[in-house]
Amino acid sequence: MSRPAALIDRVVLAAGVSAVGIAALASAAVPLGLWRPVVAVPGAVVISVGAWWLLTLLGQGAPPDEARPGEPGPSGRPATLATPSTLSTPSTRATWATWGLPAPVLTAIIAVAFTIWNAVLHSQHLVLRRDPGAYALYTQWIATEHGLPIPARLAEFGGPAAYQVPGFTLGAPAYYEVLSGAGESLQAQIVPQFLVGAPALFSYGWWAGELVDRPWTGMAVVPAVLGGLALLAFGSLTSRLIGPRWAPLAVLALGLCYPVAWVARSTFSEPAALLALLVGACLAVDALTSRQATAGWVAGGVLGLAALVRVDAVREVAVTVAACALLTLRGNRAAAPIAGGAVAGTTVSVGVWVTMSRPYLETVSSSVIPLLVATAGVIVATGLAVVLARVRATRSPIAAGIPASVDDAPRAATAGAHSPGGRSPRVAVLAALLAATGVAAVGLVLASRPLWLVVRQDPNSPSARFVASLQRGQGLPVDGGRMYAEHSLEWVAWYLGWPAVVAAWAVLAVLAARTVGWWAGRSPASPPWLLPATAGFASSVLVLYRPGITPDHPWADRRLVTVVFPLMVLAAVVGIRWAAGWLGSRWPSLPQVGLVLAGAGLLLVPTLWATWPVALLRTERGELAAVEGVCRQLQPGDAVVAVEATDDGRAQRSANEWPQVIRGVCGRPSAALLTPAADLPDAVRRLRALVEAAGGRLVLLTAQEDAAEANRVLDVATGGPAGQGAYSSRTSLGSLVTVEDRKLLTRRPPGGARLVIEVWLAR
Repeated sequence: MSRPAALIDRVVLAAGVSAVGIAALASAAVPLGLWRPVVAVPGAVVISVGAWWLLTLLGQGAPPDEARPGEPGPSGRPATLATPSTLSTPSTRATWATWGLPAPVLTAIIAVAFTIWNAVLHSQHLVLRRDPGAYALYTQWIATEHGLPIPARLAEFGGPAAYQVPGFTLGAPAYYEVLSGAGESLQAQIVPQFLVGAPALFSYGWWAGELVDRPWTGMAVVPAVLGGLALLAFGSLTSRLIGPRWAPLAVLALGLCYPVAWVARSTFSEPAALLALLVGACLAVDALTSRQATAGWVAGGVLGLAALVRVDAVREVAVTVAACALLTLRGNRAAAPIAGGAVAGTTVSVGVWVTMSRPYLETVSSSVIPLLVATAGVIVATGLAVVLARVRATRSPIAAGIPASVDDAPRAATAGAHSPGGRSPRVAVLAALLAATGVAAVGLVLASRPLWLVVRQDPNSPSARFVASLQRGQGLPVDGGRMYAEHSLEWVAWYLGWPAVVAAWAVLAVLAARTVGWWAGRSPASPPWLLPATAGFASSVLVLYRPGITPDHPWADRRLVTVVFPLMVLAAVVGIRWAAGWLGSRWPSLPQVGLVLAGAGLLLVPTLWATWPVALLRTERGELAAVEGVCRQLQPGDAVVAVEATDDGRAQRSANEWPQVIRGVCGRPSAALLTPAADLPDAVRRLRALVEAAGGRLVLLTAQEDAAEANRVLDVATGGPAGQGAYSSRTSLGSLVTVEDRKLLTRRPPGGARLVIEVWLAR
């Protein structure tokens, strides 16, 4: 391969390995209060140098040169996904000229453009309403305070006696209140909801931004950088599986997909997870091709440690282990180490979850525990299957048709279908047809679900109440129990178009048939695409079957970013190549470039059409200034409590959005009073007495969109209008009118929505 291609590939692989290494470093340093630049920066340098050295030692980072189907490439590696069969047909390598630029260079240009595009449009989501705000505040805390948990400062609210005040809480969404002890020895701490991996990576942007007095901006652009690296990793995977000249098309299609760009504009964990999973896939392909056990351990470790960034990564580990079992039975030395590395990395990740994020795990236990149990079951079942097959193969390797070792593989393959344990060609063809039909049937079931299924959730859950409020606002039938997950495949088509989805699913059906053919043929050489295709398909089906997320858009579309969109784009590009090759071989007079461009248009035009209305959308502008304005109004000794005035005492914007902002950014103790309006004045009086006894001053905070409602809430809380009683001073900190993402249930977002942020303080 060319020198630029090798360099770019090695850089992106090292970046992915370093990212999970940094997440592991933070998992050890943050609980000890050591997450400081003096530790984290040298640690990152050592990890990056080690990753580069390890990849060099293993010979990783060199995707195959393009080869004719069924023939080894110039690098000696097996042929890529060039055609739908292993028969030699005219190559289409000349059809994708990449405008005179080397394909890796063009891929890098697209990735850099993606990074700049989304870094410029970065969000300022700091007020805690959804995950980006939670990740931003998490990052700010560990980057400036260097450790966890967060002190709750209960003593400044009067100590344990504060919990005798009805509705008193120190927690907020994504920031759990953890109590220990009892009576006068009661203590409270705040534990962030999410995993440490993404905030650890964002911290480097914070520290870099501090050098130019722009820490929030430095943090906010890191997701775009991670997204650009992830696109480079996707290009490397495409080069390995299809050919280098097809990487620019695949990278362009994925980068134009709006949900992929959207998560790169805010502090989401998806860009980091996407980078780790794609780099792990590249390393796994290389390991299986070279049959290096050590390379397999590295690849599996990256996939397993991706769970330090996102809990969902365990799902990919489960399906990877199952796919590796097939490859192990074919004598590939790297398959078992890949599975072992993935299990080891996942074990480390789960240990970190339990240590640092236990309240979060308890909250999502209904989904996490079944996922972990299913993963453990898959690991045990596949392990037993491999052991039993090995025992059988050891007794009679040729009769069983399973190579006991790599050295036995050629002999077992020669025995073929004529051995006692072999399969007849007719049975193999039937099995391949059944596999292809099964994949197609899965696609038809997913596509047709809206016609015969309504996916539901607990109608009394907070998510159901939120969905019901959206339905009322959008003129839909009010049924908060709906999850709209039956439309998940339609969500994919919103951004890629139905032609791409259908083509991708057809390719996956063909690959299922080829997998069965490979298995029945007893070939000792595994196709390089087998592990990414089988694991990616299984994981994508699970995601599409049960997205497990609040179903408003673009929010719900982030579930598709890490696996579904990359798989669909990759398979669609394979379909374009196959179609161009097939048409070109039947009608040589057809211009190959025209065929490829026509196929590329079917993929890119719908994607660009969906992204264009929101291509320049920037959300949450001005929130940093709003937060700084609130902090300036607070004084030493202030203890801030967020108040609502609802009949049921349920938290609304005041109690949800501001306690952690006040605590983490402003550096003042904060809490909330979640009690019915009738009991609120008495609760405020009791809490004020405790705060004053502790030497402080209670400040009430409410976040409303207009002055009349803000004054009503404060009137209720203080028991009288402004100018009377203890709270005679009320301050409006100004009204910020900005833009947030739309929250649509039945269609993709055509733009943003108006958002008003106004904060009132009463002393």
